Amino acid sequence: MFRENLIEYLEDIIKEDLRCFENESTDSDLSTTSKHNHTLTSICSPIPSPNDLNFEEQKRLAVYTLAYENQFHHHTSTCYNYKKAPSVENPLCRLRYPKETHDRTTINVETGEIRMKRGHSMINNFNEWLLLACRFVS
Repeated sequence: MFRENLIEYLEDIIKEDLRCFENESTDSDLSTTSKHNHTLTSICSPIPSPNDLNFEEQKRLAVYTLAYENQFHHHTSTCYNYKKAPSVENPLCRLRYPKETHDRTTINVETGEIRMKRGHSMINNFNEWLLLACRFVS
C-alpha cells in the first residue's frame, strides 16, 4: 500500500510523459520535436482561469504546449564538456540522454530505485503547475 501511495504522489507532482495531456488536436509525434525559441504565445499567453468552465481542457492544452516546446533535451556542446568520448562519431552525453522509456512507474523493492513513467527518451521531468506558473522552463 505504501508503494502504491508513493507512486501516486510522485506521478502527481512529477511528469515525464506528455501522453496524459494529449488529445485528437495535439501533435503526438514527439520523435520530430525541435526546440523552438520561446514564442510570444507560450510566454505571454494568459494562464487559464480556474473559474472557467473549460479550465481542465485549457490547462491540459497549455501544459502540453509548454512542455512540448520547452521540456525536451537537445544535445549541445555542453553535453560533451569534460567528457572523454569513446569515439568522435558517437560521443556520450554527460547528462545521460537519451534515457530509457517506461510505460508505468515502478519501484524496485530490492534496490529502492524508482523508475518514473517516461514517454520519450529526451524529455526532461517537470511539474505541470510550476510550468504553467513560470510559462516556460529552459
